[in-house]
Amino acid sequence: MSGTIVPLAEVAEVKLGRQRSPKNHDGPNMRKYLRAANVGWSGLLLDDVKEMNFTDTELAQFRLEPGDILLNEASGSPREVGKPALWQGELDDCAFQNTLLRVRPSDQVDSRYLLHFFRREAESGEFVRGSRGTGINHLGRAALAQWSIPLPPIEEQRRIAAILDHADVLRAKRREALARLDELTQSIFIDMFGDPATNPAGWETARMGEICGNRFRNGLSPSKSGKVHAKVLTLSAVTGSEFDESAFKVSTFESAPPAGQSVTFDDLLICRGNGNLGLANVPLAGRPFRAENGVVVARRRRCSYGPSRPWISLRVGTGHVPFSVAVTTRSRARGSDSFLPSGPSGRPPLIHHLRGG
Repeated sequence: MSGTIVPLAEVAEVKLGRQRSPKNHDGPNMRKYLRAANVGWSGLLLDDVKEMNFTDTELAQFRLEPGDILLNEASGSPREVGKPALWQGELDDCAFQNTLLRVRPSDQVDSRYLLHFFRREAESGEFVRGSRGTGINHLGRAALAQWSIPLPPIEEQRRIAAILDHADVLRAKRREALARLDELTQSIFIDMFGDPATNPAGWETARMGEICGNRFRNGLSPSKSGKVHAKVLTLSAVTGSEFDESAFKVSTFESAPPAGQSVTFDDLLICRGNGNLGLANVPLAGRPFRAENGVVVARRRRCSYGPSRPWISLRVGTGHVPFSVAVTTRSRARGSDSFLPSGPSGRPPLIHHLRGG
C-alpha cells in the first residue's frame, strides 16, 4: 500500500464537544446531542438521546454532519478510549457533548477508511497508550489532532474500507448466529430442568450462603493518593455475554491488595449497582486481577459440592437483582439465562443443585 503518514489535523478537523452544565438543562432552544453512551462498537446507539439548550450560534459550531466520526474522549476501561462510530445524519440538528471528539474528514480522506483505522487503534490499545490520566484515560483533542494517519490514495482508501465493511457484515451475522445459539441453550435447559423461577421438577435448592459459606466480598476501592498500582477488573468484564478479561484498568491503592483477593475460577462475579444490578459472570481462570467496588465476588465453598463443580453464571438483560446458578453433579455445569426471584421476604436468592448429568 503506497501513501504517506500525516497528522490527522492535516486531513480532518478535530473538535471536542460542548460541555454540559446546569444552565443548559432547559431553555428555548432544546436540541438533541450525543454523548459517550451513544457510541457502540457496532455503531451509534440512538434509543436514548438526550437534549440540552443550544443557541443557533452554538448549534452551528457543534452540529453533526453526515460523514463525521465520533470517538469516546475518555474512559476508565482502556479498550473504550477512542471507540469510534460514524454519523450518517440519523437525526436532524443533532450536536455532541464533550465526552466525545468529532472528526470531520476533508476530501483527502474517506470517512469509512478513517472509521476502520480508529477502530483498530482503539481495539489494539494504541489510543489508551497515547492518552493521559490515572484511572480515567483521556485521549484529548490535541493528541488526536496530531495522531499519525496512514494516507494511501483516496481510491485505495475506499477499496480498503469496502473490504473491512464486508468483514463487519460477516461478524454481525456471526454474532446473530451466536445469539440464537444462546437462545437454544436456554430452551434446552428449560426443556431438561424446567423454569428455574418456578422449579417445576422440584430440584433440590440451596441458599447462596450454603454454597459459598458466606464467602462474599465487595470489590476494591482505589485511592487517588495511593502509590501502589494494581490491575482491577471493571464492570464491563462481567456484563457481557462472556467474561472479558481485557476489561480492566490500572488503579492506585494505599497498599498492595492481598493476593487472596485475586479472582479465581471458583469465583462468581456479580454486579451490585446501577443498571447492571444482578448480572453475573465467571472468570475463565485465575488471573492477577482484583475486582472493582461495583462488583461482589462470591467464592464457592469446595466442600459443599466438590472441586469439580464450577459455577455457571446466568446472564439476562432484565436488571432483576436475584439470579440463580445451576450446578451439576458431574464435571460439566448447566445454567439458565434467567433469574430466580428472592420472594417478598427479601431472602437471599436460591441456587438450584441439579441431581444428574
